[in-house]
Amino acid sequence: MNKNKSEYISESDIKIETDRYWDEDDKRVEVVKLTQLSTGLEIAVHSYIGQVHAYNKALEKLEEKYLNALN
Repeated sequence: MNKNKSEYISESDIKIETDRYWDEDDKRVEVVKLTQLSTGLEIAVHSYIGQVHAYNKALEKLEEKYLNALN
């Protein structure tokens, strides 16, 4: 799986925080929190699939939140 790049938010404008935990069924959950530094917008995504999946979903949601904030 490839890590996506945003057409609207530069990589240098994103702070990435990662974590993981195990749920009540002992399944590993990856967590990625993205913060757009210039706006302070934040998104956190939890994923059973993996860290890259969580990152891509978080980036997609951060882009959506950013574009909605512009309108």
